[in-house]
Order: sequence, then C-alpha cells, then structure tokens
Amino acid sequence: MKTIILISAMLVLGINTVFSQDTLLLLSGKSYSGQITEISKNYIRIYTDRSFINSSKLIYKDEVFSFVKNNETTVLYKPNFNNEIRFSELEMSYFIKGLQDGKKQYHAPFATIGGFAVGATGGVFGFWGTVIPSSYVFIVGIKTPKIENTFQSTENFNIVENTINDGYGLKNYSKQEKMILNNDFYFPYYKSGYETSAKDKKIKNAVKGSVIGFVVFVATSVLILHK
Repeated sequence: MKTIILISAMLVLGINTVFSQDTLLLLSGKSYSGQITEISKNYIRIYTDRSFINSSKLIYKDEVFSFVKNNETTVLYKPNFNNEIRFSELEMSYFIKGLQDGKKQYHAPFATIGGFAVGATGGVFGFWGTVIPSSYVFIVGIKTPKIENTFQSTENFNIVENTINDGYGLKNYSKQEKMILNNDFYFPYYKSGYETSAKDKKIKNAVKGSVIGFVVFVATSVLILHK
C-alpha cells in the first residue's frame, strides 16, 4: 500500500513539473525550459533539467525576448529607436522564428568539405598556409544563403467587431473574431532571420572544416616523418 502511495505521489509530482515548466526565449533564437526562480530588475534566473543535473542560468533581460511563467507570457523586448533596425514586437518574433528555423533546417556540408580541403592544402605550406583557409572562410561568408521554403504561421490574434452600430450605451456590444496574420507582410523579417542564421552556420562549418583539415594534414605529416 505504501508503495502504491509513493508511486502515485511521484507521478503527481512529475505531472506537475511537466505542466508547470517555464520557458525563456532569447533574441538570439535560443530557448530554455525549466523553472524561473528569480526575476530581478536586470536579469532572470532559470533552472534547467539536463540529464538529471540541475543547471542554473542567469540571463540578462536585454538578451530576452519573452518568457513564460505560470502559463503567462511576458514580452520584455522593446524596439530600440536609437538603432537603425527598429523591429516591432511582432516583426522581431518573426525574425527570431527565422533564426530558429535557419539553425534547424539549413545544412552546409559543402562548406565543411571545402573547408577541410583548403585546410589540408594550407597544411602543406605550414604556418603561412593558414592564409588559404582564412581566405576560403572569407569568400564563403560573402554570399548569403537563400531561403527556399515559405513560412506558414499558425498564429492569430483577436479583434473586436461591433455587431450593432448604435453608438455608446448598453445596446452596443461586440464579439471576438480571429484574424490570421498577414504572412506575406511579415515574411521578409522571417527571411532575414533565416538567412542570418544560415550564413552564420555556413561560416562556422567552413571554419570547422578548415581547422580539422589543417590539423589532420599536419598530424599525418608528423607521424609519417617520425616513422
């Protein structure tokens, strides 16, 4: 009987933990899930569960777009009018969605392979050969990857529509209707985020491939010479 009660209690606690998880969305597109334990004037602290190890993260508010605590969403992002890029909250949300999709969906295997090849080639010339992979990374970073897919948002918002135009008074009531967001209008912001993330990934792959190629060639050469 005690065993059944213990198991039931553990299940209840587990269910409560799952449904009461808080989330934190950064302007970089990165997100954290866990328990928000502290919200101060300058930062938010969240505990994330990873492999049964609690990890405490302290995130400054100027890095945060929004957070969800107790199933309530709070948007911290405010347009910066001192900056040339003045995205509204909705425009920034599309930009962040683009960042996230670019990171997940875009792959740059040829940048990695090319980086490995030029890295190995640079290894032939030793230290001065680092110029070759560096130039390759620069060339790769010039061209921005193009987005091929289209973004379909399932988001919507409520608007108030007056059903009887009787002016002010008790007879004037309204109802809630849903209007789908104009994806064609907001797509450029999504596209900008996607291409920014894709370009960053492409450059990182080129750098990674170049370093691996250079190190592999040098290490192989050393092993052969010392045989």
